[in-house]
Amino acid sequence: MEPGEEITANIERGKTLVIRFLALGDVDPRGERAVFFELNGQPRTIKIADRNATPSGPVRAKADTDDPGHVGVPMPSVVVAVEPKQRVSTGDALVTLEAMK
Repeated sequence: MEPGEEITANIERGKTLVIRFLALGDVDPRGERAVFFELNGQPRTIKIADRNATPSGPVRAKADTDDPGHVGVPMPSVVVAVEPKQRVSTGDALVTLEAMK
C-alpha cells in the first residue's frame, strides 16, 4: 500500500474494517519498522519485522534453541499446555499463554 491508500476488510456479516495506511517508519536496530495507520478512523501503530532488513543491534532470543521444551512467545510469559498423552476432546484448549498485563 502507498501512504494515504485505504482498504476495507469484511470480518463478518455487517462488520467492516476501514484501514488507511499513513506511513512506514525507519528500520530500527532490531530490524523492525513502525507502521502507522488508521483503523476505522482511529490512529494505530504496530511494529513489524522487516524481512529485508538485517538487525544491527542485539536481539533477545525468545526461546533457547537447545531446549526442545522452550517455545518462543512475543512477551515474558508462561505457556501452559496439555500434558503428554493427556486425553483431549473437540473444543478443549491445548495451549494457554499466561502473562502479566
